[in-house]
Amino acid sequence: MGHLYKGHLVPGVMLLCVLGPAYLTSVFVLIPLTFGLSLILPALFVVVVAVHAFHLKNVRRDPGALEHARITLRPWLERITRNSSF
Repeated sequence: MGHLYKGHLVPGVMLLCVLGPAYLTSVFVLIPLTFGLSLILPALFVVVVAVHAFHLKNVRRDPGALEHARITLRPWLERITRNSSF
């Protein structure tokens, strides 16, 4: 949520909707193999992501937030249009 709060939409959505659930799924698969020690990993994930979000520039408050969004989304849009079958 910190990435979304600071205006970093693509990483925030990827972490929230894709990487977070994938990470939790892998942790749940590892629970029987590690005798429950893998339950420490979600806390580690939250700490690492929170520290990363804390050190990011807040593009919502700084001038040029719209330009930052364009720069962030441009590579993603180019990949989508390049790989489309239109």
